[in-house]
Amino acid sequence: MKRLLPDAEQRLYLANMLLSSLIRRLRRKQPDIRHILCVKLDEIGDMATCTHVFALLKKRYPEARLSVLCKPFNRELLAHDPHVDEILTDVAQWNRRFDLVAELRGTWNTFFKSLRYLPKLRVDRATVRFAQRGKQAHELQTNFRIVEPLLRGIPFEPAQLYPGTAAEQETGAWLHNNVNGPFAVLHTGARRELRRWPAERFAALARQLHAQYGLSIVLPGGPDEQEALQALAATMEVPVQVFPAQFSLNHFAALCVKAALFVGNESGPLHIACAMNAPVVGIYGPGVREVFYPWSERNALVHHVLECNPCDQIHCVYPDSPCIRRASLEEVLDAVKQVMQPVV
Repeated sequence: MKRLLPDAEQRLYLANMLLSSLIRRLRRKQPDIRHILCVKLDEIGDMATCTHVFALLKKRYPEARLSVLCKPFNRELLAHDPHVDEILTDVAQWNRRFDLVAELRGTWNTFFKSLRYLPKLRVDRATVRFAQRGKQAHELQTNFRIVEPLLRGIPFEPAQLYPGTAAEQETGAWLHNNVNGPFAVLHTGARRELRRWPAERFAALARQLHAQYGLSIVLPGGPDEQEALQALAATMEVPVQVFPAQFSLNHFAALCVKAALFVGNESGPLHIACAMNAPVVGIYGPGVREVFYPWSERNALVHHVLECNPCDQIHCVYPDSPCIRRASLEEVLDAVKQVMQPVV
């Protein structure tokens, strides 16, 4: 039966659109913007695709203080961003009025905060998503379009992350002691099983990367992945190191800067690699086409888009041949060839 009433997300989107429209109508003149809040309660990859918004707002309002409300695990990604003056990790910390609120991804709680501390200006994700309904843009472009009406012609620029000096130095020291020569980062994990390319194909890819390009391999992953990564490394038969589990996302970002190549599933680390402008090959399964594709100077991807795409990423109508497994080793190697430059 066709749904007649909007779902929960659509109701929130509608409320945000109406509130931003009302604030625009009430505005009599161009307000003085001294305090900005960007709301981005989202995942790691989503944060890595929106940091250009902070830089662009600082260009437009150089004297303003810019705060970001994010999930706690994203704090470290912003800790050294020169455009961010304050990081909030709990909606309860929003206890004052901001002149401008940019709602990049919020909740009902942040909507009601906007009502309580009514800003002079407000822009929101819902308005942009409604305008591009049926033609969803890449996430970097969507985030840009949210603030574009404020920018007075300041052009689009890609997202960038700032790992910080300590992470850069510690990562450099680890590489010096453990990795000889150029290397590839192979990120084998993903939150959903349907987004994980088979481990044995990553092992075969590692052997080909070493044979064809002379690359060593670095395998990053969280503490709960270390045992599996060590087991995978033992099957590769090439120089390989597992990136230390105690290292942070900023260490991982610093690693990507040094990498000759990043290959991984659609996940937060892939978007961190893109924000660090690494040569990136993405392997995609059930994700929405175009929206989260790699965005870096040198990138390529493998994605078998089936008629069931997009899906809930949990229940597969082709359990014996899910889309992520249809990406062959040969296709991934062809994608690698597109982005690799001669390694010295």
